[in-house]
Amino acid sequence: MWVSSVLSAGVVAYIAYFVAIRMNETYDVPDDFFSNESFVWPCEGANYEVVTVNHDLEMRVVVSGPSNASNAILFLHGFPSSSSMWKEYIPYFANKGYRVIAPDLRGFNDSIPTSPRMSFEVLVEDMVGLLKKENRQEVIVVGHDWGTVVGLGLSILQPEMTKGFVSINVPHLELYRRHNLLGLPFTLRKTWYFLFFGLLTSVAHEALSARQWQWATWFLFGSANPKTFSKQELQAHKVFWSKSMGSMLRWYQMGAMWFLRGILPWQSNGFLASFWNDGVSPVVVPTLLLLGSHDIYVDPKMAGLSISREYTAHPVSRGVVMDATHWLPQEVPHLCIREMERFFEDAGIV
Repeated sequence: MWVSSVLSAGVVAYIAYFVAIRMNETYDVPDDFFSNESFVWPCEGANYEVVTVNHDLEMRVVVSGPSNASNAILFLHGFPSSSSMWKEYIPYFANKGYRVIAPDLRGFNDSIPTSPRMSFEVLVEDMVGLLKKENRQEVIVVGHDWGTVVGLGLSILQPEMTKGFVSINVPHLELYRRHNLLGLPFTLRKTWYFLFFGLLTSVAHEALSARQWQWATWFLFGSANPKTFSKQELQAHKVFWSKSMGSMLRWYQMGAMWFLRGILPWQSNGFLASFWNDGVSPVVVPTLLLLGSHDIYVDPKMAGLSISREYTAHPVSRGVVMDATHWLPQEVPHLCIREMERFFEDAGIV
């Protein structure tokens, strides 16, 4: 145990030093970086519902499309977004005849749980409960960022409910941990914020919210291509960040502990222990991985390995690296939709 404590303390000290230096700088995003487009949410044809799941969460869910559609798509957002990130996708696929389901995930926006429970399994249980309330036995799962983590869990733990899995900007979690642990300390340039948010959560919350979310705006959205987000969209984000950033950061507390456990061999029977059992847990459903070549948070070099048989066991699986950043779904929605429809056809899930 003492090794674990020393290791954690060393990581925290390093991050604290690094962040203290960075926080003394001024981070301004030029006003013309954001577009003047209007932001209307929910989008046309979509409605918000409140669904009680897992006994402790009244989940806000956007639904659209025919309720009796033969195929449904579950869109799962990431950090620091909400279901609104799918505003280009929801009307498109609803008009194509799909039932579209896009929740605000546990701890985001108004989906605030009444208990502090947080684990990969709990997040999967949330989705199982939601799909049961929607009378869906199986869905196509599309996830971005942390939403990909939930989609990965659903695909592994509930493959019978997952017709196909589209993972955007995040590879298989075990590969993510392996790549970044074996690459230390060099990989800290892409993972320092992950540990900072998870291990120094109160400090991170203070840093993110300071000066009317100035650093959050720069670090989170400033890495996108110009005009990806609008001024109205940014303001909408700041409103729900003010309500729920504390609970949103709990995802990183969970993730940081899981990430660091990979260094402690006695906690599992193998260095690459998955988060549910020993050894790697491959995805066994058709899988499409989309990564951005200019992602400052996730190394696109993981694309090829992530769809290898070690991590993705289904024969209909492929990876695509696009000329985009971590905000790939918002930057090139037309390309994402094209790849998704091609994937649905190849996998025979339409």
